[in-house]
Amino acid sequence: MTGNSSAAGHGTFDENLLACVEDINKLLAKLGQRYDMTVIMSALTEHLGSALKVLMLRKICDARRAQRLIENIESSAFLGKPAQPETEADT
Repeated sequence: MTGNSSAAGHGTFDENLLACVEDINKLLAKLGQRYDMTVIMSALTEHLGSALKVLMLRKICDARRAQRLIENIESSAFLGKPAQPETEADT
């Protein structure tokens, strides 16, 4: 991660993003043969958290942008609804 994605055109970023997603999908298929998907997602979460911290420390993004990214992930995972913590009645 170079941190200069804004210097490149959006077309280049979008193309690289799609190519990277394809590569990750291939890796996930291989990992899925060795690990439970919950383990894989937990490991990816660890990587994402560390990456966001590095981006903020290097001043590539600020906490607001990092939080927006997390909100986008949450929106995708919960179909636009914010995650709600489980209550005793839910279990």
